[in-house]
Amino acid sequence: MISYLPATLLLSALTCITASTSTTVSVLEFGPKGSVRPTTASSPLTSVGGVTSFWNAIHNLPASRSGSSSLGSLTTQYPGMTVVPDLFQRPKGGIVLGIVGSGVDVEEMPTLATLVEQQEDNVVGQFHLKGAQGKTLLRQVSTTKVQDGDELESMTLSKAKSISSPTAKHHNTLSSVVAHVDGDMTPQQMDNHLKRTLEAISQHAQETQSSIIVHLIVEEDASEVAQRRLSTSSSSDSSSSRMLQEDDDEKEDNENGENVAGMYAYFDEDTNEWVYPYKTMFQIQYYNIVLWTSIGLFAILATANLMTMNMPLMADTLLFGESAKMVAE
Repeated sequence: MISYLPATLLLSALTCITASTSTTVSVLEFGPKGSVRPTTASSPLTSVGGVTSFWNAIHNLPASRSGSSSLGSLTTQYPGMTVVPDLFQRPKGGIVLGIVGSGVDVEEMPTLATLVEQQEDNVVGQFHLKGAQGKTLLRQVSTTKVQDGDELESMTLSKAKSISSPTAKHHNTLSSVVAHVDGDMTPQQMDNHLKRTLEAISQHAQETQSSIIVHLIVEEDASEVAQRRLSTSSSSDSSSSRMLQEDDDEKEDNENGENVAGMYAYFDEDTNEWVYPYKTMFQIQYYNIVLWTSIGLFAILATANLMTMNMPLMADTLLFGESAKMVAE
């Protein structure tokens, strides 16, 4: 009986893992791009505090009334996250769109699948949380619950118009809309409504030239998430192998390394990869910040030293005047 104990424990652990739930937060940007940027972080796994710190860093949120763990109490974003706000460009506002419920099935929802698998151009990045954290995240902002798909479309578009309105009292705010997929609404119906909702937001953002961030929250079975990531990594490995083969072919065709993919590049034999001598927007922004901050500090230091050197020196009346009188007496 003892010999079967490890196998039993392993089976129980696998059962718990299979029955668990995973939460995915996809960050979508509509309208003019550049308000949010992906990073080179290796893992998208984070916590509720990490997601709320990102919301607080990119949007103007009021102070929270529920304690230190909610929005409004965080001033900086957690380090090591896969998506960060831009240093200079800010969005018009954001909408937290929650798709929750027992009827959520990504395999039967093609639009949602493309968003979760980051196959849509508007998806900047993702955050992954262990467990069913959707309701916890939605409690951090004022949430509007909708009963059906038509109400989801109208309510979300209404919030998008309110965000981009020039007469809005508050700028860059964050609101929330949550839709439950249950027996009254099939996954296919919800997916169609979600597609029309995002298309309406995209069209409105383009017409008004407003940058609108949509934070899409989806809860699904952790085993399905693991299986999808495994298949995605396998496909990415095959595509990487294909890209390496194409690079080798390009190396043979372009020995000088010029005009590769329409841009100048050269092949580094030490690292065995193509090198594009161009700076990213983040590198340019960081360089300018460091450069002009250094110039400003140096100018202040030089001005202070110059003023000290040219300071007029004169005898102190209290010190030297009274001392001279005492010596004369």
